Amino acid sequence: MGKITAAIRALLQCFGLCRTTADEGDTQAAPEKPVYAGPQIITNADAVFLHHNDNIALVVDHEFEDVPSWIEWDEGQGKIIVAQMGGTITEIETKIPAKELEEYKEQKRLYLIANYGGEKIIHHLSFIVRD
Repeated sequence: MGKITAAIRALLQCFGLCRTTADEGDTQAAPEKPVYAGPQIITNADAVFLHHNDNIALVVDHEFEDVPSWIEWDEGQGKIIVAQMGGTITEIETKIPAKELEEYKEQKRLYLIANYGGEKIIHHLSFIVRD
């Protein structure tokens, strides 16, 4: 093996990008990369809707793992879905009365009030209604 090839291989081995062959005496495997496990779905959070001056607030007794990004209402499944910045999804089973459903469909944003470190925190998020 040439000197340049040996030097490059040694450098790559230092960074864990290359492993030596078995005939060189070192059979150490390259470090494994973490695998993304996908979103986590939680269904045990209680929720209440509040209305005031054409604003809707969703109060949830739950501490989210990450910062909420947007909220969806899935009419077919009867679930509120809170998508978070890191990919975690929280599903909250709840019912919206039929008389209020049309009002909800017109809403583009709503307030989310949730737990954070023993306190309540308010987020103003996009709201999407899915049929």
